Amino acid sequence: MELRTFLLVLAAASASFGQTLTVSSATAERGKPVDVDLTFAGGTPASATALEWVVSYPNELTLLATGPAAGMVLQAAGKSLTCRGNWKKAPSIYSYHCVLAGGRTTVPDGVVATLHFQVKPSVKGGVRNVDLDDFSAVTVDAKKVQVKKASGKLTITDAK
Repeated sequence: MELRTFLLVLAAASASFGQTLTVSSATAERGKPVDVDLTFAGGTPASATALEWVVSYPNELTLLATGPAAGMVLQAAGKSLTCRGNWKKAPSIYSYHCVLAGGRTTVPDGVVATLHFQVKPSVKGGVRNVDLDDFSAVTVDAKKVQVKKASGKLTITDAK
């Protein structure tokens, strides 16, 4: 009986930690554009049909276009990305709350969103965080799985 309980706990832990969403790190010059990717790995077996997250970044970066852009892996899976921006800590930290969903297919592994930033020319060099908070996945059987935070480092250098 104890072995069965242990195996059930182990299976539950594997399901909750199988999905990851990572933030790429990058280097950019002041005043130049830079891309930061959000990459999903669904674990085995792949079971997430929808994802939700909040991505935050400092106001020294300007997000180009209309917000995070959907990654190429989403089109083939029939998924769409919807994001809404707002100030997390005005005026220093801006964030986007994003939902990736659509259809019953699982979310494929790969880049699910790209943040196209412009580094403001007046920014001092150094490292800035692009943080991923409140990431959760919804599985095929409609269970919500919370996943731990992640962040990427954006190193800003002086123009050459």
